[in-house]
Amino acid sequence: MLDEIIKNKLKEVSQLKSSFDISKIDISAPKKPFYETLLLRQRSKKNSIIAEIKKRSPSKGVLDSNLNVSEKALQYEAGGASCLSVLTDKDYFSGSIDDLLVAKKSVNLPVLRKDFIIDELQVYQSKMIGADCILLIASALSHKLFEELYSLAASLNLDVLAEVHNIDELDFVKSLGIKLLGINNRNLKTFEVDINTSVHLSESITDEETVIFSEGTKLFFSSQPNPSGELQFIVNQLNQSIEKAKHFGFDLTGAVMASDAFFPFQDCVKIANNAGIIAVIQPGGSIKDQLSIDYCNGNNLAMVMTGVRHFKH
Repeated sequence: MLDEIIKNKLKEVSQLKSSFDISKIDISAPKKPFYETLLLRQRSKKNSIIAEIKKRSPSKGVLDSNLNVSEKALQYEAGGASCLSVLTDKDYFSGSIDDLLVAKKSVNLPVLRKDFIIDELQVYQSKMIGADCILLIASALSHKLFEELYSLAASLNLDVLAEVHNIDELDFVKSLGIKLLGINNRNLKTFEVDINTSVHLSESITDEETVIFSEGTKLFFSSQPNPSGELQFIVNQLNQSIEKAKHFGFDLTGAVMASDAFFPFQDCVKIANNAGIIAVIQPGGSIKDQLSIDYCNGNNLAMVMTGVRHFKH
């Protein structure tokens, strides 16, 4: 699928070359701080959400054929989104340049242009339409072209979100000094999703100034490294369960938490402990099981590992 998309994008760029005038670009035009916004939240131990405006996807088909970009952007801003991501690819995502322009006018959030950028003209075009950040996908570009596009973006005062899917891609973008990383759990060649991609790659990122985002999952979450290299994942499902229990008047003091999926980090047992839960039942099987075990041992929580998981990969 990726090869097909890139082939189509080459045709699109060819058409752009016949009509695009670089001289009209105001290189000095101000931009909103995309990376800096996320970094400041990370330094404050706050979590970030890049809220996405997308009408369809190759894997899921049409998501919202009647999407009102302005209304959706305003809803995201009101809901506490840190930044926006706007799909501008027409053929595979039903996006457009106009969608980004509308989103920019509607809210005061930094905006990422999410597209398959493979040519310098697309970088110049991103600057012209007011994008604050662009996406560069490592698997879609040679090292030489990636570096050239990244350097051009920097010269135009555009932030770059580098998307990676494996350790080789991660090592390469880190060598360029890129501090804004997106780990895609979806293999763009096969469209298979494996959340362990984020778990494994994040172990190689220890720089506190690096902001990491994980996507390609049912839950979209952000993460941040601390000095030990451990990632702090926000477990939305657990927090939602706790809030629901409180809403219906249940006291969780002394309660037992059971899960049919393993815990990838210690966050789950820590959140449970803070809510008053005193025992945990879970399958186990994570490469990070010891983190949960150590936390339970250090905080007087009982934990039983059943070894049985109720779903299949």
